[in-house]
Amino acid sequence: MSGTGFLDGWKEEDTSDVAPPPVKKKKTNVWGEEIKPLPEGHDKMSLEELDKQSVAPPPVKKQPAPTVLAQGFISKEPPVKATSQKDLKETKIDKKFLMNAVPAVKPAITSTFTPPSIADAEDNLTGYGQHLTAVEKARQAQSFMKEQKNHHVFCGIVAPPKAGKSSIVFDSLTDEEAKSGAEIWDIDFDGHAHASIMKNYANRKDNILAINPYVIYKEEGRVPYDFPKTHMNIVNILQDALKQVDAQEGYFNQHGKMPERWLKTVMLDGADSFLKICELNMKIADLDLGADAIAVSGKKATTSVGRTNWYIRSNYFMAVLDLMKELSRRGVHCYVITHFKADYDSNGNEIKGEGVPHWLPRKTESALTQIIYMTLDEEIDDTGRRTGVVTSTAILKSNGVSLKSSGTVTIYRQDTEGGEWFGWQGLRDGSFSTE
Repeated sequence: MSGTGFLDGWKEEDTSDVAPPPVKKKKTNVWGEEIKPLPEGHDKMSLEELDKQSVAPPPVKKQPAPTVLAQGFISKEPPVKATSQKDLKETKIDKKFLMNAVPAVKPAITSTFTPPSIADAEDNLTGYGQHLTAVEKARQAQSFMKEQKNHHVFCGIVAPPKAGKSSIVFDSLTDEEAKSGAEIWDIDFDGHAHASIMKNYANRKDNILAINPYVIYKEEGRVPYDFPKTHMNIVNILQDALKQVDAQEGYFNQHGKMPERWLKTVMLDGADSFLKICELNMKIADLDLGADAIAVSGKKATTSVGRTNWYIRSNYFMAVLDLMKELSRRGVHCYVITHFKADYDSNGNEIKGEGVPHWLPRKTESALTQIIYMTLDEEIDDTGRRTGVVTSTAILKSNGVSLKSSGTVTIYRQDTEGGEWFGWQGLRDGSFSTE
């Protein structure tokens, strides 16, 4: 930098003996509180006002962000670390910590099934009836059912395999209803509905929907199905059905006719399988007896349930039946279909006979309005051999809205010539008539 004139004549000075600038100490009172300078106009303030102005406010403590715990609480304190239900049970939690905990908001589970009828219906009235009173809703619902000349149907069908229990419901859809866009939703647990529709009701494939309720595990595991999510999926499907009924009722009240697609019938097809799903949910999600269906299927898990805990299974089952009951109140024909459950004697031998319905005992019968029993009769020749002729029959075992008995109804006859299908005409309008 020589010759620039910028540093010419600069000399380095020794500053080691120079003391650093004094640090200003904060003035404090006898309690150690910082005293602020007197504000302007202090000569006109009272002693009490001066005392408030002279003491600095305490520092604001930052609150930690709420932490969501595994057991479903939000805590204001640091969480107790736990990675499983077992850890949570063994970990001692401070009482003060629990007093500060508030319930967490559960995440909403959205439906994996979108009914095409709601999306496609013109003038869709979402939220129809939400501002009406309960009495006004009842008047409109009954007026709607009167216009439709509809009967209340909440029917259970109990039958052996291959008796035609699902088919008599498929057959209840008339040609006129199919042309007008009527639909049957079959929540199919047994997995046979799609094949039956494609084979025997191909002309109704746009009207009869076989809905798979099962949710597959995304992770690898010993079992394919996620049963807690499967139950929620069933609930969501039925809630979608209620939304659709809202829309079609509103459309009918405005236009005097049904929309392009409308819901006539809902089937819970395989109530025995659904009851098992409810039991597995109880053992896996509520009682924590195992991680999957295999882990909770042994004797040890079953004996650990306890008598009062079986109410959990009942509540799972009745939650779905209650939704179907709401649909039947709105004019939708609802069917709960199951097999017979075999009876056994004290030695474990099966007792010959029709058995009992394989659904939730007593509560299901109490919820249903009608119950149909079906039987299969195999013809036997003089030598005791089967001839190949099988006849399926049905009888209305109980009807909560009529004292008239239906008598025995022949559903189909199977023989070497090809057989014949008869169905049950009285299911079409919900009258259960045999005439």
